[in-house]
Amino acid sequence: MNKLGLTLLCAACFSLFSCDKELQVTSKLNSDRSLDRTVAIADKDSSAYDHNIFGIQAKNGWQVESSALNDTSDQVFSVLTKHFPSIEAANKEMNVANDTLLQIDSKLESRFRWFYTYHRYTDTYPALNRFRHKNIRNYFTQEDLAFIDRVSDGELGQADSLFLEYIGDKIFEGFATYAWIGEIEQTIYSVLDEVGLSTIKSTINVSRLLDEDESLFDDDLDDIVPLSKKLGVPVDTLGIANLLSARYLEVEQRINFMGNATSLELVHMIEVPGAIIETNALQVYANKATWSPRIIKLCLQPYTMYAEYRTLNWWAIIISAIAVLSGFVFVLRPRQRPSGN
Repeated sequence: MNKLGLTLLCAACFSLFSCDKELQVTSKLNSDRSLDRTVAIADKDSSAYDHNIFGIQAKNGWQVESSALNDTSDQVFSVLTKHFPSIEAANKEMNVANDTLLQIDSKLESRFRWFYTYHRYTDTYPALNRFRHKNIRNYFTQEDLAFIDRVSDGELGQADSLFLEYIGDKIFEGFATYAWIGEIEQTIYSVLDEVGLSTIKSTINVSRLLDEDESLFDDDLDDIVPLSKKLGVPVDTLGIANLLSARYLEVEQRINFMGNATSLELVHMIEVPGAIIETNALQVYANKATWSPRIIKLCLQPYTMYAEYRTLNWWAIIISAIAVLSGFVFVLRPRQRPSGN
């Protein structure tokens, strides 16, 4: 494994248990189904909003403010807020398919039950795993994934703490290495296919190439060692080195995203226009629910937060009252006696 790979994997593994960047997200659903979203990012300077993990910027209509965390801290919160006329409008901006940005997919489902309408609002973060060529189902058991789903966001017992550490090692030291090599392998294969050298793919041992002292990729990725040193092909005439550099830049961007995302301490709040009657949040106060999930819950699978509330259908009450009163009037009205002959 080259220096870059080891650095990324160690950083990701460490960040599982030591998050250093706080991210606070609030979704406020209004009674007209519009949405107010606030994203607060803690960083060492106020420029965080220019290069944030959502890719949102002031030029796209976001209001930006900066405030210190406290009087003694050298960190500040970059607070970005925006009003969306609908949930669909929020998704159009914040749920764009992009492997180097964090997304939020919001939904609102309503069920009519005569006197009440029940509403279920959800915010979902897609999985942070952006490796494309290795399926997590081939590496993690159902028990592993079930544990990640159920593990508490609060204090853990000894057994769960030990298993959480095991799962963390399996993700960041095991799967990440396995998947990263797969990304490099597919990058090399795609270039060889493009230049007409598909026949030599079976002769390439990517793990061996990455383990050698003179790695296929140098530490800063500004250049790639020509494949002629490894394979004995005329790369200068085929341009393999330049093609690999361009292709791996995209892989590097996805890896950097995963490193940044797994270093976050996420706090997410949902506010709905009614008292919450059901939610999967640990903290609930009236119409607000708050989540502080362990970042491991977002690594391999989507993470969904929901809050359910109900609204009273006054028109249904009025119609029912009129129907009841009409029934009483019909039943209690004086009956006309038949006239005698």
